[in-house]
Amino acid sequence: MNILKDLLAFFIGLLIAIVILEVGLRYYNPFPVRMKNDTLFLPVNRTFTFHNQHIPGLDTLITVKNNHLGFRGPDLPVDLTNHLSVIAIGGSTTECRFISEGADWVSLLSNNLNNKLDQPVWINNAGLAGNSTFGHRILMQQHVSKIQPDYALFLVGINEILRADDFNDDLAIQTNRTFSKQDWIKKNSEIALIINNIRRSIKAYTIESGHGRKALELESRTHNPIDYKEISSTLRNHKTFTTSYKERLTLLLQETEEYEIKPIVMTQPLLYGTSLDEHTGVDLATVSSRFEYGSRYWHIMEAYNEVTRTVCQELNIPLIDLACLMPKNSSYFYDSMHFTKKGAVKVSELVEKELMPIVSEQYVLVK
Repeated sequence: MNILKDLLAFFIGLLIAIVILEVGLRYYNPFPVRMKNDTLFLPVNRTFTFHNQHIPGLDTLITVKNNHLGFRGPDLPVDLTNHLSVIAIGGSTTECRFISEGADWVSLLSNNLNNKLDQPVWINNAGLAGNSTFGHRILMQQHVSKIQPDYALFLVGINEILRADDFNDDLAIQTNRTFSKQDWIKKNSEIALIINNIRRSIKAYTIESGHGRKALELESRTHNPIDYKEISSTLRNHKTFTTSYKERLTLLLQETEEYEIKPIVMTQPLLYGTSLDEHTGVDLATVSSRFEYGSRYWHIMEAYNEVTRTVCQELNIPLIDLACLMPKNSSYFYDSMHFTKKGAVKVSELVEKELMPIVSEQYVLVK
């Protein structure tokens, strides 16, 4: 009997503590959340500092700033209509959270275009780590559409792998859906919001395969034989996901045009592939990677990139095929997909070269 009383007292005390914590968090929440009640919150006017001691190609002290819009880059000018305006949208390969302010590829692209066009250029980086086309639609609806830039520059693909339309957490942020009591709690409880955002961050961190964990160290990795029959089977298993991705990307680009914003889309490059690393000479096809070995990973990524190419062709949307343009060189990457400072420079140069013919139809080159 005493044990039952103790257990009852414990659960009553726990319930009271949860209620107190829930009420307290509603008045003050020290843990910022990205998603709450169908609304996407961005880190406005904030500065983040990271210390790097183990990843070559990045600064040891990294500083990242978000402007009054919650993006990286200069604040919104008063006379935006007099500028060539571009907002870059994507996941962590766009955000470049571990590349210091001004050195991410979006900032470098902005500098390059400002030097080559006779109109002022305003470019912001709206990349969000882990974000997929699910989140891009929300970002466009709630934030970018209200700014009305000339162009939305999408770098997509990596966060679409193994993502389908029934991914509950992403669907839960869309306002035109009906959910269970569990979903309602996840969207309305401050405690649940914190727990869910932590879980989503861990999931995104895991998906991104080593993001910021350690040096690449290709030379010390094991190698696996290539099984093309198994790769073909794997790609067939991804067909459900690539089909869903095609539907989402099509809708995203159509909605972008409905906002009177011109979309430009980029495919996702990877270090891995079917060739040797230009920097170390390591075989990028057989070296161990997230999907067992490099060739397998690259073929999976290319299945999603091919969807991107197809959708752009069908909708007559400008495509920058960065996946094909980016060299297979480990000095440009600190893991399978994220860019070093040197890699960011290379990306900015490649994107600028492809972007100039698109924007020069509207803007005049400096003579």
